[in-house]
Order: sequence, then C-alpha cells, then structure tokens
Amino acid sequence: MGVASLSAISRFQVGAAALSTLAVAQLAVYAAMQIPTGMLLDRFGARRLIIFGSLMTGLGNLIVAVSPIFALAIAGRMVVGFGDAFVFVSMIRLINGWLPGPRATKFTQLFANLGQLGQIASAVPFAYILGVSGWTAAFSIASSFAFLAACLGFLFLRDEPETNEGDKPEQLGVWQQFKVNITDPMTRKAALGLSVHDSRRGLTSPSRFVAAGLLCLYRLLRWTRVQSPMYQMATP
Repeated sequence: MGVASLSAISRFQVGAAALSTLAVAQLAVYAAMQIPTGMLLDRFGARRLIIFGSLMTGLGNLIVAVSPIFALAIAGRMVVGFGDAFVFVSMIRLINGWLPGPRATKFTQLFANLGQLGQIASAVPFAYILGVSGWTAAFSIASSFAFLAACLGFLFLRDEPETNEGDKPEQLGVWQQFKVNITDPMTRKAALGLSVHDSRRGLTSPSRFVAAGLLCLYRLLRWTRVQSPMYQMATP
C-alpha cells in the first residue's frame, strides 16, 4: 500500500494519519484470523482455504479499486487481510502434507522469503500502472491476479499425495477427540482416584467431574498442539 499512498491521499482527500488506517485495518484482521484459520484448516483442508483466501483477497482488492469513499476502501483492505490469513497458514500445511520434515522446513522458509520478495518486486510494476492507468485499473489488475491464483489452486492443488485408504491415518475432529478422551478408561480411573482422595479429605463428590474435565482439557490441548501445522513442521 506504500506506493499508493499519494494516490490514496488525492483520491479520498485524507491526511497521512487517516491513511495509515488502511494498513492497520488489514494487519488487524490478518492477526485476528490466525486462530480461526487453524481451526478451519483442520476441518476443510489447505486446498479449500487457499482457494477461498485467494477469492477473498481478490474481492477485497476489487472493493478498493471501485471504492469512491475512504470507509469503503478500509472495508476492502479488511477483506484483503481476511483472505491473506487463510493463504499463508494453509500453504504451511500444504507443504507439510507433501514433503517430509527436514525438506518441509526448508521449503516453508523458501515460501516465506519468496512472498517477501514478491511483495517488493511487485511494487515497481504496480506503481507504474498506478501512475499510467490510475487507481481503479491498478487495483483491478491486482484483484485479477488473486482470482487467477484461486483458479490455479482449484485446478492443480491437492492437500496431500494420494494414498491407499488403509494407509491413511484417521483424522479426528475436536468433538470426536473429546468423546475419545471422556470415554478413555485412564481418564475415568484418574477422576475416580481423585474423587476417593477428596472424599477422605471431606470434599464433595462432584470433584471427580472437575477432574475428568481438566484431564480431558489437557489431553485435548495436547492433541491440538500435535495437529497444528507448526508442530508438524518442526517434527521430522
């Protein structure tokens, strides 16, 4: 957005302080969506979220391109941040789905570096188009590249290499994992043991439900950590 600052000031008749809201709004939404993105990633897979994120990025840039007022441009940048949040985390999961641990780590770093390099390299042609063709044309072209990325993702991306169903481990969701934990004999024995211990100390019997809940929460958090893309990236 830095190369478009002067054009934005001229288009929306705002000062530098108000203009910074465009960048802050995008980053705020991007940061806020990190945890929801991880949860959706476990449910829908990297391919779908990359396509969805690319479409949202394209839509956000299109809103910025046609926005006649500053408030609508801020909304468009927020949509861009919303889409960006899905793409990066999903790409990490996609890399780890296709490559083993050490190679996945190298390619993840390469992907991050290429993203930064692309942002720098795109500033020159974007500034040129902005100066020659204007605000609407420049952001419309940026939007078209995002839509093109969504189409390419739909045609060529796959979550992981094809394997036989018998070789593929079962993936449990959060609710399924909670039911496994609550019905685990070890969880019941631990809760019962704590309850007996508490009854000898004169405490009430519902403590075993608290114990069971805490044990399930611990095991669920431990499972969530193991399922996260960052943990899988660090584990060979």
